[in-house]
Amino acid sequence: MVLTIQNKKEMTIDFRLKQLKKIEMNKYFKWLIWLVAFIPGIYLAANWNSLPEKVALHFDLKGNPDRYGDKTELLVVVAVLSLMTVGIYFLLSNIYKIDPKRYAAENKDRLQRMGFAVGIFMSALCCVII
Repeated sequence: MVLTIQNKKEMTIDFRLKQLKKIEMNKYFKWLIWLVAFIPGIYLAANWNSLPEKVALHFDLKGNPDRYGDKTELLVVVAVLSLMTVGIYFLLSNIYKIDPKRYAAENKDRLQRMGFAVGIFMSALCCVII
């Protein structure tokens, strides 16, 4: 009987440690998403002088450019995609608050990780566009 009580205490302690790790990870995600969102802007600033004055901004289905623009238009593209990155992360990490059936509350941590993964994908996509 004593062994059972000790195992329950150990299980409770392990569960609490896992919860603390999740809370700390969530704090890191909230700060790290800002860095992930600004990586394309930093990349654009680092390569600004090597970009030509006219850059291809739109391509047809065959991959041929059909719209050219000034390289300053890339600033707008990077700003919009960075804001979308942060917005999608915060939407997915807080969607449980607006879910009328409260199903999303069970997957709160999963949705936050999914939002972070989408943020990384969008930042990488923006770097490829540059």
